Amino acid sequence: MGALVVGLALAPAPRAQVSLAMPAEAMALEALGVRAGTQQRLQLPDVVTQAIVVPVVIDGQAVTLHLLPGSVRAPGFQLLVAGADGVPQPVPALPSAVVRGTVEQWPGSVVSGSMRNGRLRALVLPGDPALAGGDFAIDPLDADGEHLVYRVEDAEFDADFCGVGDEEGSWASGATIIGGSLGLIPLMTCDVAADSDVEFFQDLGSSVDAVVDHIEATLAGCTAIYEQQLGIELALVALVVRTEEPDPFFTYEGGTTLDELGEHWSVFQSQYDPDLVQLFTGKHYPGIVGLGSVGSVCHETNNVSLTESLYYSAFAKQVRVSNHEFGHNFGAGHCSTQPDCGIMCPAQCGPISTFGQQTVQTILMTKLTVACLELAEELALPEIFSTAPDSFPSGALGGFFVVNGVGLTTVIAVDVGTTQVSGSQVMVLNDETIMVAAPLPTALGPVRVVVHTAAGSSNPGQLVYGPTSPPLLQAPFAVSAGNPVKWMYGGDLGHTAVLLVSASGATMSAGSHDVLAETVVVHIGPLNAAALGRYTLPGAPASLAGLQLFSQVVMFTREGLDAASFVRTTNVLP
Repeated sequence: MGALVVGLALAPAPRAQVSLAMPAEAMALEALGVRAGTQQRLQLPDVVTQAIVVPVVIDGQAVTLHLLPGSVRAPGFQLLVAGADGVPQPVPALPSAVVRGTVEQWPGSVVSGSMRNGRLRALVLPGDPALAGGDFAIDPLDADGEHLVYRVEDAEFDADFCGVGDEEGSWASGATIIGGSLGLIPLMTCDVAADSDVEFFQDLGSSVDAVVDHIEATLAGCTAIYEQQLGIELALVALVVRTEEPDPFFTYEGGTTLDELGEHWSVFQSQYDPDLVQLFTGKHYPGIVGLGSVGSVCHETNNVSLTESLYYSAFAKQVRVSNHEFGHNFGAGHCSTQPDCGIMCPAQCGPISTFGQQTVQTILMTKLTVACLELAEELALPEIFSTAPDSFPSGALGGFFVVNGVGLTTVIAVDVGTTQVSGSQVMVLNDETIMVAAPLPTALGPVRVVVHTAAGSSNPGQLVYGPTSPPLLQAPFAVSAGNPVKWMYGGDLGHTAVLLVSASGATMSAGSHDVLAETVVVHIGPLNAAALGRYTLPGAPASLAGLQLFSQVVMFTREGLDAASFVRTTNVLP
């Protein structure tokens, strides 16, 4: 069972009341740092103890939220409070205020946040962009049930809120997920510990319950996004509230604070063994609101991040900062130059509740390769049924072959003969089909194929390398005059290759083949055991600068001309 537990409704769901949606007042927008939204008065219970329905207007549509009591607490969760002695001691926690639900009119939607004292803080994620104009958030405005409903993209951010330098970002090379198969990626659980300093406790009215509610609400928003987009649920194993000095965080330099956080949890709280630790701080670090150690999930001491969560008032912003720093922990860097950057932008350059595709690939690869995350449900070992085509032309350089089977979605790498293929050379179509870039063979004939996934390794399959008919020639699209020109070509065993080049591109008939006329023979030689050949011309002729170089490979046997490739064109740059 996942860490985010949803209660079962045993009675008819009571219906909350909502007033008409009115344009938000300037004072409310300014208070939350939001450009636009609507104010709506929701009559809500103090806490959600059973299923409720909440009518609300979102994006001009009258919709109904179905909310249930939920939790981000992992089994065995502990709330720890540290007083003047600085030693965190377990104390009973109030029932979780987290709520989870859906929008009745939007299939596949997710609502996640918290409700306490009739104040709802939640993200509303339609799932399907066609259902609504983006993702939305709900924030309470006052004690009379007044709430602000707004698009998360209307939440304004300061420039460069994150302290991670752009040069520190790294992009993992993961298998490419295409064909809408993200829903097939298995759900895995990441155990998270949350810490908080004395300043954060004081900023929330010196209330332990308020600290717990804020952190759990934030993680409820975070896990909704991580589950929906990445198949990762965040489970809270421990939460520390520090009510008196001294706490273990002495400095006002973010990197040093992360060192202090990692050391404290590895030495004094090691029994909880979290995969990630995030500090909610009330200190103000110069020039940053968040900071995270890049590529550190599962690390014993560096699996840490911090957030000045209360620097922003809007719930969507608080969730975004935590999610951004968790993204660094999972190996994602900043992506400001990517048009779909979203959450991992260090400022505001895209939808703040969505990870860009490059980030998704990075985090998915991290998720499937680190050792600490646990499968929410057991995966079956992958099994190979067949590969296609039956005979793969050895000269189809850069071409893909198909592996058919089951349990292939979480592929990490594929062994093809003695070569291991991974990253962008593997494309996941669905759980039964992947496409794999065929590496250059050393000989014609069968090679062993094994798929490695998050669950383990498959039975051996087979790829058969065969001759290339008709011959294939690879030539560069462009090359500067004087620079080397490299060709590679494939044919059949017993062929002798003749590489022709021409400045005109004119052809003539030679038996049943069209071959280049007005040519220069630049190379003659047999093909190797894989029926492949290659040749490098030391330099493109300067006389062709600004013109084109045409090339073709023709294959001879003892009987004469046997086959010819298509003519290739290379642009010779000045």
